[in-house]
Amino acid sequence: MFVFKGVDKIFLSIVITLAVVGFLVFASAALGILGTGQFDVRAVIWKQFVIGIVGGFTVLTIMTAIHYRLWRTYAYWFFGFTVLLALLTFTPLGREYNGALRWIELAGQSFQPAETLKIGYVLALAAWFSKKRAVINEWRQGLLPLALFTLPVALIMILQRDTDGLVVMLSGAGAIFFATGVTWRHVGAVLLVGMLGVAAIVASHADLRARVMQKFYGDEETVRDIGWQERQSLIAIGSGGVTGRGYGQSIQKFGNLPLAQSDAIFAVFAEETGFVGTLSFIILVYVFFMLRGFRIASHAKDVFGTLAVVGIMTMLMMQISINIAALTAIIPFAGLTLPFVSQGGTSLIVVLATMGFVLSVSKHMRAVR
Repeated sequence: MFVFKGVDKIFLSIVITLAVVGFLVFASAALGILGTGQFDVRAVIWKQFVIGIVGGFTVLTIMTAIHYRLWRTYAYWFFGFTVLLALLTFTPLGREYNGALRWIELAGQSFQPAETLKIGYVLALAAWFSKKRAVINEWRQGLLPLALFTLPVALIMILQRDTDGLVVMLSGAGAIFFATGVTWRHVGAVLLVGMLGVAAIVASHADLRARVMQKFYGDEETVRDIGWQERQSLIAIGSGGVTGRGYGQSIQKFGNLPLAQSDAIFAVFAEETGFVGTLSFIILVYVFFMLRGFRIASHAKDVFGTLAVVGIMTMLMMQISINIAALTAIIPFAGLTLPFVSQGGTSLIVVLATMGFVLSVSKHMRAVR
């Protein structure tokens, strides 16, 4: 197609591979729904395919066709729109799930506004700092705007009880700020404020404190109350052994492993493909995906393209890392999905839309010698 003429073909191939493999993994994990009898498995898989895959690649194509610089012009307006959209979770349209008020429901379809807020936040920061790079070390042009953009985002995410998502967004913002070439003194100040902020959030939320205490000080009696997800994930991963049980043969997904088709889908994948399949997927696909994305950022035609792609790829890298680290019990369990793989048609659309943006940047890259 002429739309993809000039794009980074390797990056496009990796995105297609991730989406196809992710859908196959999801289809297998979704079979665990059979044990609950609450949903029609075929309908769930079909919805993921139509909304996530077909809809996602349609949006990816449109985003690739649009010159990425157009988003710099409307970045602040788009950011404002995503903030207003996120605020709808606090209206009658908002829906609570597992104690978190993160969704809105329109025309029978649920949607998590934080997904679009991530993109609006990154594009707004990239638009601002791309124009202020020469004076970025002045606190009025660097630290102050960063704080002003971050404050409404942080308040919304905290009120939605989505602290894990906030960490992902802050990682993208930090990467953008660092990529502008600020002094180490300013980088240290941002890191210090960020760590103190996260510590304050954990200390002020009883459920977060419980998750941290259970992780480092919990005993067997607390596992069923708080650490059940982690325990079942480790059982699934360990059951996979070296080569796995085989595609579709996971046992844990049938009732034992909560959220098998969404947050915990990596554990299902590990059980079915084993150490070899899991390591191959992480190293050969995810790591190569990240490196290729950052390569596009480094060869972007302008600063806005560089900063935006750095922010997008860093957020994806952080989300993937947190999801896998939580399911392998390295950190307390986090309610984050695995990009390209977990259930959520609208979430997949947003991810593929951002990939379209990255492809648009790659289409206009500087010549690489």
